[in-house]
Amino acid sequence: MKKKDRIGRYVKISTVKGESYEAYIPKPLPLRPPLDMEEFHPLLEEANTALGRLDGMSSVLPDQALFLYRKV
Repeated sequence: MKKKDRIGRYVKISTVKGESYEAYIPKPLPLRPPLDMEEFHPLLEEANTALGRLDGMSSVLPDQALFLYRKV
């Protein structure tokens, strides 16, 4: 891969004792990613509902360890 095709750059850095190394500095991410989040809202609502049900069930169990699987 050619250096000009990369999405970042290398910067040569020197330490106090004269040693040097290269640090890779990536280009900044875009402020708004090109992702449409609207299609995920129904899935997020469904997941939140399922978590709420699970939380509700765990509060009425006499022993919450019943949900844990333990190999003996």
